[in-house]
Parts: sequence; structure tokens; C-alpha cells
Amino acid sequence: MAKNIPTMFDHRLKLIICLVISMSTNISAHITADYNNISITILGSAVAKGAVCLDGSPPAYYYVKGFGDGVNNWVLDLEGGGWCASDDFCATRLKNNLGSSKYMNGTHDFGQIKSQNQTENPDFYNWNRVYVAYCDSSSFMGDNIQSETGINRRGARIFNAIMEDLLAKGMANAENVPL
Repeated sequence: MAKNIPTMFDHRLKLIICLVISMSTNISAHITADYNNISITILGSAVAKGAVCLDGSPPAYYYVKGFGDGVNNWVLDLEGGGWCASDDFCATRLKNNLGSSKYMNGTHDFGQIKSQNQTENPDFYNWNRVYVAYCDSSSFMGDNIQSETGINRRGARIFNAIMEDLLAKGMANAENVPL
């Protein structure tokens, strides 16, 4: 019996150590994910400028402010999504995130080149990082509305309105802005 006491104690101690390591790893992973999980910015002021998604909803983007020596540097990521070549195809996008901000996720994961983790993203971790959501189906270039269908192709206005908003947030002082 005396031989089993240290063995049982060792076993329990090892189990407790494993649990502590496992819990700290999960907490660390959760914290890492949280600071890269960025909330959406719906640009309601853009509607008055005619800068709207296919369905007329306001455009949106996700933004993290830079810090340290990255405060005057910006990384812009424009979401792609392809063009809709017909009214019927465009109409299908009115009910998803490629045609309406109403269906966009409330948060976006800023991993890789947009990550705030210096190990994962050593070059841009402390820069201002922006992900511009795509909802115009014209690659941020269109500027018309089809009166018979009510489908808006206002990508150029969306791009301009978002850039104006970002300029006011400090992009006007930018030293570097890779797209």
C-alpha cells in the first residue's frame, strides 16, 4: 500500500498539471481569436451620397486602429465577389452579403496579413487594418441604378464614401497604404 501512495499522488499531480496547461492553452487561443475578431462599421452616412449596396442598404467595412510606429500606415483589403452580369443574377444577391449589408457578419476574423499577432503578421501587426466589404457587384466601379429593377450598382460611390471616412480616421496622414 505504501508503494501506491506516491504513485497515486504522482498520477494526480500529473493530471492537474495537464489540466492547467490545457486550460491555459485554450484561454490563450480564445484571447488571440478575440483581438482578431473585428466588429463591422456600417457607414450609414454614405446613403445620402448614393453610396449603397445592390439593395440600397449602406456599405460596410471592418477596421482596427494602428498603434506604435504603425499608426500612420494602413493595409486595405477589398473583398472580392465577382460581377453579376444579369438582373436575375443580381437579384439573387439582394438576399446575401454580396448585395446587402443586412446579411453581413457582425464581425470579421482579421487573421494572416490583417492579424494583430506580431508572430503571425510581423510586418503589419500594428498598422491600421481595413477590410472593405463587397456588396455592389461591380468591383467598386459602378455608378448607376436600374429604375426598372431597383438594383443599385454604386461601387464607385461606396469606395469614395469609405475612403472619405477612413481619411477622417487618420488615413490622410498615411505614409504607406498597400492595397
